[in-house]
Amino acid sequence: MRKTEVNKHFIVDGYAQQIKQDSFLFARVRCVLIGLLFVLVVPFGLLGCATGPGNNALEISEQQQEQIVQRQQQALQAEQIGDLSRALALYQEILSIQPSARIAERATRMAGRLNRWDEVRSTSAVWLQLEPRSGAARQMKVMADFRTGYSDDAVAVLADEIERAPDLRAAWQMALGLIALSAAPAQDTTAAESAIQSQNPARSDSSRWLDELLDATGNDQNSSLAWFQRSRLALQMGEAEQALRYALRANEAGADYVNSMWAASLAAQLQQYEQAEALYAQARELEPDADSERAIQAVLAQSEVLNQLERPDESLALLQTLPDSVDTLYGRALILLELDQHETALTRWQQMARMVEVQALDDQQSDRDRAAWLVAVLAEVLEQDEQAIDWYGRVDGERASTAQLRRAGLMARNGQLEVAREVLSTLRAGADPGLVEQAYLVESEMLIEQDQPDVALDLLIRAVSEQPANTNLLYGRAMAAVQADQLELAEQDLRTIIQRDSENAFALNALGYTLSDRTDRQQEAYRLIERALALEPENPAILDSMGWVLFKLGQPEQALPYLERAVEGDFHPEIVAHLIEVLWTLERQREAQAWLARVEPEFFDDAVFTDMLERTGLGQ
Repeated sequence: MRKTEVNKHFIVDGYAQQIKQDSFLFARVRCVLIGLLFVLVVPFGLLGCATGPGNNALEISEQQQEQIVQRQQQALQAEQIGDLSRALALYQEILSIQPSARIAERATRMAGRLNRWDEVRSTSAVWLQLEPRSGAARQMKVMADFRTGYSDDAVAVLADEIERAPDLRAAWQMALGLIALSAAPAQDTTAAESAIQSQNPARSDSSRWLDELLDATGNDQNSSLAWFQRSRLALQMGEAEQALRYALRANEAGADYVNSMWAASLAAQLQQYEQAEALYAQARELEPDADSERAIQAVLAQSEVLNQLERPDESLALLQTLPDSVDTLYGRALILLELDQHETALTRWQQMARMVEVQALDDQQSDRDRAAWLVAVLAEVLEQDEQAIDWYGRVDGERASTAQLRRAGLMARNGQLEVAREVLSTLRAGADPGLVEQAYLVESEMLIEQDQPDVALDLLIRAVSEQPANTNLLYGRAMAAVQADQLELAEQDLRTIIQRDSENAFALNALGYTLSDRTDRQQEAYRLIERALALEPENPAILDSMGWVLFKLGQPEQALPYLERAVEGDFHPEIVAHLIEVLWTLERQREAQAWLARVEPEFFDDAVFTDMLERTGLGQ
């Protein structure tokens, strides 16, 4: 099974991405709201009858106190065995004995998890009465009002929030998030319930509620603001094309910088780059101060779209109209690389690094961390590994863990494998499970690259023992097992993944390819790859696997179209090797030699490619 080649563009995430900025913001709001609904964050030991602020505790008898403690213990036991309905009933009983904000919150969240919105409405009302300033309580009450037919009450609360908000955009964003969540299908529904919900489209509810909110806040239904909010809600509901249509209406009703940038970002997200480029240009014209941060963001975004349109010269020319900054130098360097101007790109990196060194003392910590990250990323892209290792080591804050992962990878590739492993081991200590997973996978990959598959396998055996339910670690162990010629373990792990998820195309393909390439079980391999291809019909790796198994089955003519499609999607040494070998077998030597002439020098370092050359005699 071939390894995935590192695409250097994947590590370039620091460049100004106005294209996706707002959609990411909406996703973040959705995650926050879902978290408010489903995460039970209050430690159980705090769920007592404290008389501190927000609990409004009443005087109760000793017997009632004992009863509350007993019910709390029973509720905890019910939660532990997954009997959420009983846990909710117990919390409601506690509330009937002594009102408590913490218990009301617990009951509200529990009712939300059970999609019992009438009970969410009643318990959130108690919670809000006891803690009038609780934003979480108010949001839960709003959602319950929407879901139980009391939309007038919900709209009145949201309208009041918007009218009193110091930041209107944020207030509208939160309101739209609540509307979208309230209109979405309930969590954990059965197939029958989902079918019933699909007959009552969420979109009509959300649109109606938004129109009511627009009226309640005194906004004209055909105003620019109204169309803008409809666009943002449509995106929240997963309707990007509708969001763009509404955004264009908003821009027609009142063209300004915000409307133009929003419409442009949606067009770019939908890969309608010509329209996006025109809208970004319009945004630049509508921003009076050409040196402002907003104008610079428009230029950076327009430059990125021009690059997507394969007009790098125009993109570079546009960036050169901006004053030197970390962002502009970074963007210029990336485009110069695409224009094969490596030395000039390196000069821009040096400028950028000097600028960050000089400004470091004046900037806020978050700005320094971001700047160091960009310098490190660009150094890696430019293959300045020592400099990249140094700069990744300077990154702190939210990118620190990712920086250490990349730093370790570079160290391993530069002869510092043991130091790199120490970095990753330290990173895993006390880290969250997601970061632990990444550190294990990075370390196993570097060990395989250093021809130590047995060590990589031992590492991932330990990792899976720590996180047995982690599919990514199980998949990684399977790939390490293939490299270590432990095919039984590889097959066992891949079949475990498929058993958990019968539509996991990657596991199906990996198992099929392994069986085809390493065993004589070709018919079984074909059936697995066929299933994978049905799930991912345009995936180059799966197309390559289908071509290879057909070749192994003695059908080179049928194999050829799959390999040709695969190489169009991914010019990878293994795919090219398979294609050349099939052409050679079909006695189409000239075409095989033509493909050989196109390969990159590093292809000759790939084991599969060199094996193909030996079998065909093309390497002689």
